[in-house]
Amino acid sequence: MILKKAKLKDSKFFYNLRNNSEVRKTSLNTNYIKYSDHIRWFKKVLKSKKFQLFKILFKGKIKVGYVRLNEIDGKIFVSINVDKKYRRKSIAYEALKLVENQVTSNKQSIFSIVKKNNIASKKLFFKVGYELNNKKQNYLIMKKKN
Repeated sequence: MILKKAKLKDSKFFYNLRNNSEVRKTSLNTNYIKYSDHIRWFKKVLKSKKFQLFKILFKGKIKVGYVRLNEIDGKIFVSINVDKKYRRKSIAYEALKLVENQVTSNKQSIFSIVKKNNIASKKLFFKVGYELNNKKQNYLIMKKKN
């Protein structure tokens, strides 16, 4: 499994995965996103120095998910999404480890925001070495242990 920087031609893959009804249930933003809004956002993110988007390639060539990094006030927030067909194969775990190796070389703290009802994501982030940093009404802020 490898991570590759996203390109504009990957926008439809990201869009379809993000708008999957099961994925939206566990996302912070549960609304369906129109493609015109998505493509505008995607282009902006690809140019931004505050975002990094990676596609997850299984067996080196099959797009199975993505990892998004977003810098806010000097902190890195990570988000991950793996296609349902490829879940429970340690892909998300491996992808997070790969992306963290890149980020930790910059000595920045890594966080994730997880909905309280998203059991799978909570388990994943605890398994990868995150701890509870803060609780909000509907979500948790998790921080990678140093």
